[in-house]
Formats: sequence, C-alpha cells, structure tokens
Amino acid sequence: YTINNDKIRDIFKFFYFVFLEKGKRFFPIPFQAWITYCIYSLYRENGLRLRKYAVIWKARKNGKTGFTSILALNELLKGADDAEVYFLATTAKQASQALKYLKSTISLSPALKKRVDVLTFHLRHGHSIAKPLASNANNLDGLNPSLAIIDESHAHKTRDLFNIMDSGMKARKEPLLL
Repeated sequence: YTINNDKIRDIFKFFYFVFLEKGKRFFPIPFQAWITYCIYSLYRENGLRLRKYAVIWKARKNGKTGFTSILALNELLKGADDAEVYFLATTAKQASQALKYLKSTISLSPALKKRVDVLTFHLRHGHSIAKPLASNANNLDGLNPSLAIIDESHAHKTRDLFNIMDSGMKARKEPLLL
C-alpha cells in the first residue's frame, strides 16, 4: 500500500470552501481530520483507495452528521461523473437531516452555490446526485451508490440495508460505505 498525500491534500483544500456559518469556514476537529486521513490516504498498487468501509463511533452531538455530509458533498463534486450519494437512517426525517445540513452549507458558500443544484429532495451536480432515502431495504434494489452513509446503524433491526448498499456498490471502483 502507498500513502497518497495528494488525495488528502485535495480533500483538505475542499474543506476550505465549506462554511458552517456565515464567515466561519469548516476546519475539521482532530477526530474528523483523523477519520479523513484514515479513509482517503491509503491506496493499493493499482491506484485505488484501500478503504471501502468505515465506522464512526462517537457520542451524540459531536458533529458526525455534519462531517459525513461534508464528505458526501466532496464525493458529489469530485467523485465519478455519475456519483450516487445516499443518506440512510431509521426514519426518513433523520435521513433528510444530512440534506438539510448540506443545503444550509451550500447556501453559505458562493463557490458551492455555482456548482451544486439544490432541489427540494436532493442535490445534483452534473449527472451526480445526493439524496436521503427511506430505510426500507425492500424498496432500494437497483441503486449503484458511490457513497452510502447509514446513520445510527446500530438502531436498524436487520442488516438488510447494509447488504443492499454493499451489493449495489459492486460495480464502483472506489465506493465507500460509512
């Protein structure tokens, strides 16, 4: 394996364009910087990212949703031309919190406003989309996620949602299930 400092540098440069509040840029706190480094630094000999799965165990109200939303926005803008980013949770309301957070973040950044189409139920950049989904695994076949974020995965009664997202990622070069 190799460490690709250019990829890490690109992500941290992207963070510079993200605003949390008017005039307040996003600077990752140590656990966020470490997770970013762990996910995006190691690459195989063939040039593909090593990590396909990541689990964040952190207490409530520590910025996990906001942080993972920013990673999702990075994937939407810099991923494949047809990136599919999905936010999943036990309820549709909880899954849509990430979208709400991103809409607010995009509205604060002139650079992001130019690049991302903010629609009622999803975000779009070219042929790429980011949207929340209901947690009913029976209705999610046929998806091809490049990034799937399952919030509060411990609260799901079965592993079906994880399995559906994981199997949908098989055709992707560098998918991430978070």
